[in-house]
Amino acid sequence: MIDPGEISPVIVISPLQRSGTTLIQRLLCSAPNALIYGDTVGQEIEFFAKYGMARGQMIGFQQSQFTPIRQAVLRGDVSDFITPLAPTIETYIAGFRAAATAWLDGCHREAVEVNRPVWGWKLAGADATAIPILAEWFPKARWIWIERDIIDCLRSAKAALSLVPLLKPE
Repeated sequence: MIDPGEISPVIVISPLQRSGTTLIQRLLCSAPNALIYGDTVGQEIEFFAKYGMARGQMIGFQQSQFTPIRQAVLRGDVSDFITPLAPTIETYIAGFRAAATAWLDGCHREAVEVNRPVWGWKLAGADATAIPILAEWFPKARWIWIERDIIDCLRSAKAALSLVPLLKPE
């Protein structure tokens, strides 16, 4: 498995829906060596990043409880309540990161196998809380940030809705 810190995905990201990420995805995928996965992949890694951030904070808050229990157990004292026994925060976070990003190894491998080594994903409407975690997890990532005026995004959404037939009760 490749260390996620060593891979360099292209991340096409925007703070709003209907900003043009699909257009950029299509443009990049038109190159014979690029494969940029869609929002499904982007949403999955965003979920893991946000969950990882929340778990890291919770484990950090609980270290004052975990550390004495861990030290007691390592000294051989197991007669107290040891249910909260946990690894160090560093071990916990590193393990979670490895688990959360392991499936991207398959995405990377698949892209290489089909001769498209420039790979990544897009994420329209990204949650700002996930971005710092993604940047930490993928320090070699190449980012494409898409900004579009919110009025234009709303017009685009309205136009897209006008193409969807309304459900009419019978």
